[in-house]
Amino acid sequence: MTGIADEAAPFEFPYPIAGQPFRLCLHTRPDPISTSIRMHAIWQRPLSSFMVKHLKPGNCVVDVGAHIGYFAVMSSLLVGVEGAVLAYEPDQRNWDLLRRNADFSARNIFARRAAVGGVSGTLPLSVQGNPAMTRLDDAGGAGPAVPVLRLSDELARVRRLDFVKIDVQGLERPVLEDLAGLIQRRGFRPLIVVEITPSAALAGDPELDWLRALLERLDMKAHLFVDTGKRVVPPVLEFGTLRAVLRDMAAWDDEIDVDLLLSPAEYGMPPPSRQRR
Repeated sequence: MTGIADEAAPFEFPYPIAGQPFRLCLHTRPDPISTSIRMHAIWQRPLSSFMVKHLKPGNCVVDVGAHIGYFAVMSSLLVGVEGAVLAYEPDQRNWDLLRRNADFSARNIFARRAAVGGVSGTLPLSVQGNPAMTRLDDAGGAGPAVPVLRLSDELARVRRLDFVKIDVQGLERPVLEDLAGLIQRRGFRPLIVVEITPSAALAGDPELDWLRALLERLDMKAHLFVDTGKRVVPPVLEFGTLRAVLRDMAAWDDEIDVDLLLSPAEYGMPPPSRQRR
């Protein structure tokens, strides 16, 4: 089932982005992102505020798991005609709206109907009733087959890489490890926001050695997004504290997700007076 039954008229946000109108076509089917936008005119407020603060004209942004394009369109307005947004979304229901939103909202979004993984090829999708929860089925299920791309291939020719957002429903480790190789080879120093499923991140590696090794390999530090209403930049966590938090969250709910910011070691926190909204 495609997005043909979804809203033809876009939702217009009550605030501009970079001085320009912000509009999106939304799902009419049950979808937490579209529902949040209709009710509150925002999705993931801490991350939205962070992106508005940090994305600049000319930036190159990658959105993995772009859904209907909320962050992709926001990014396109922030980076302007000098910048570019590469967006990836495998679910046909979301793709129909992402393509529509990219077409009428911006000319700097380059979208592909594909999943992103650690190995290129083709895999089935595990399609849920909730279009925000679609994920690759690496167990070989009977869902629709989609192409799987590697960021190391997709970004091989980009001249800069400033911001990467990854939402792959528990398969973030292979995506991050593939991306790490590209970052090292090209000398990029992007900000990376990744949605982590703690239970998946800890599976088979309760010490999270893979994440510690990745942070050390890239000379990066980890921040945890929390909705305090005051801080635009999320706090840095010492690795042992981060691991303890993720363990507690996994024990509480094995399906819960949390957003992490992975930042270059040289990335500085703004003065406290500038973090307040």
